[in-house]
Amino acid sequence: MMHRNNQGYSLIELAILFVILVIVSIFVFVSRDLFFGGPPRSHTEDLGVAVIRMGIANYGKQSEEQDRTPVYPLRLDDAPSGTEASEASPLFTRVVPEGIRSGWRKEAANEYVYLSEGGQGGAERTYYYDPVAGSFGREAPESRQVRFTQR
Repeated sequence: MMHRNNQGYSLIELAILFVILVIVSIFVFVSRDLFFGGPPRSHTEDLGVAVIRMGIANYGKQSEEQDRTPVYPLRLDDAPSGTEASEASPLFTRVVPEGIRSGWRKEAANEYVYLSEGGQGGAERTYYYDPVAGSFGREAPESRQVRFTQR
């Protein structure tokens, strides 16, 4: 007859398991920054970007219904550069009916910064609007300068 040891795990086995879990957690945390370009965005940021993109798409769709060609606004709002979104100064008013009233700052004509955690600390992320393509994202649009050649 075989005798079974039903006492559970030893303290050393639990300590080794804990160390392995810590090492795996550190690897996941570090690789997230390496492979995915930094810490994850907040749900508020994702929602804001989605609303802005949807507003831009709707603007283009409305112009397409009228002229058969989608045209996007040259600017997403009339706020001056340096404006931080607030109740008194909402941003993105040309594509979002009520505008966005917090969490964003306008850096330049078509450059915006998402202020993580309401602007207090954390990483700020820059977004660019391309009125030719109607895109709003983290990549700056390519320069669309006209080049002249002499013949």
